[in-house]
Amino acid sequence: MFGIIGVVIGVLGTVFVARFTAAKTIEADRHNRVWEKRSQVYIDAVAGILHLMKVRRCQMQRMKTDTEPEHPPEPVNWSMVEAGMIAYASDRVLAALDQAKIHGGLFDAAFDTFLAAHAQAAASSPPRIDPQASQRMDDAMERAEKELPEALRLYTDLMDIIRKELYAGPGAMHAPQKKENITEMVRHDVQA
Repeated sequence: MFGIIGVVIGVLGTVFVARFTAAKTIEADRHNRVWEKRSQVYIDAVAGILHLMKVRRCQMQRMKTDTEPEHPPEPVNWSMVEAGMIAYASDRVLAALDQAKIHGGLFDAAFDTFLAAHAQAAASSPPRIDPQASQRMDDAMERAEKELPEALRLYTDLMDIIRKELYAGPGAMHAPQKKENITEMVRHDVQA
């Protein structure tokens, strides 16, 4: 009698351990797949951030020297990178990205204002210095000079956070805790 009970307990224990091990293996495989996708998104994000930084420096150079900036090709599709970031990035990375985008957007707005004022001044006939356009250009350059260093610092901080997360590996990965409001993120992008 005790022999049969022992066999039953042994079989049930083996089944339990096998199911537990299979569940852990499946969870580990899922965790690794998510990590691989996050890693690729982070690598693409760093390439995109480096590109944005280069473009903004070229734009600032144009404002200072009135020379046409170079237009390097985008290494990644930034819209797809942002979609991947929303899907896979940590809360900390998303918060850093949001802050960097705010200051980058402020720089972009100043650059656009500069271009519009520059075009207005260049369109006058005969070409002359329009005092209002000149003042708008000066104001835009001042705002751009204020925002560019902060945007570049925040993008550098973002890349550092990404680098640390990649270096920590999949064992340090946690599910997002903060619910992102995708509509607000998109609305902010449209306004910037």
